[in-house]
Amino acid sequence: MPDYTSRVPKYTFPDTLEDQEAALATNPLMQRLIEYRKSYAGDSHRPLYHYVNPEAMLNDPNGLCCWQGRWHLFCQAHPPEDTRRHWGHAVSPRRRLPWLQRVVMRRYYLSLQRCLPHAT
Repeated sequence: MPDYTSRVPKYTFPDTLEDQEAALATNPLMQRLIEYRKSYAGDSHRPLYHYVNPEAMLNDPNGLCCWQGRWHLFCQAHPPEDTRRHWGHAVSPRRRLPWLQRVVMRRYYLSLQRCLPHAT
């Protein structure tokens, strides 16, 4: 039987938003994403207001919703550690841009018909 366990490091976070923000400030994956974003900060071809995945490929932006004053975007992501599809999560700061990357990337196991709203 194949091993479907994600090779992306798994992190757990506190329950409150303030504590989550503090934990993300020192999270190694977040630090890597921040450094990657800095590497293309001067690229005139990168959008300023549209969400751009900091690493690798972005696919099927989905689930855009506003919750507790912040916009949340979910998408299929392909992290370098495990290039199979994972769910990525980005959060906008309160009533301003740019998007903030979140570490929530989990491999999904459901069939595409159950995961993707446009699948038939």
